[in-house]
Amino acid sequence: VVQCSTRSSVDAHLERIRRSIRMIGEQLGYQVEQNEAYPGWRDAGDSPLRKHALDAIRDTTGLEPKIRTIHAGLEAGILKRKVEAALGKCDAIALGPTIINAHSP
Repeated sequence: VVQCSTRSSVDAHLERIRRSIRMIGEQLGYQVEQNEAYPGWRDAGDSPLRKHALDAIRDTTGLEPKIRTIHAGLEAGILKRKVEAALGKCDAIALGPTIINAHSP
């Protein structure tokens, strides 16, 4: 059995990778199980919410925050999709620590 939890910031890329994993696994005789994917969530770039958050971090810590776009599935993408379905377009950011070697023993 091949189990996958795939993630991407771009929904179309994610689905292409998921199909490839399934096809290759099944061609090799494996049963492929894929969790429901996190929705893709692209960086909004010049987001007003991001600007306010960066200003607040600078004012509070005196440090310059580092902005990184990552491939990880984020709950913010799920929440953003649900809010937009109910209320229309919304802005969202995710804040987190730097994690080094998260999946290493």
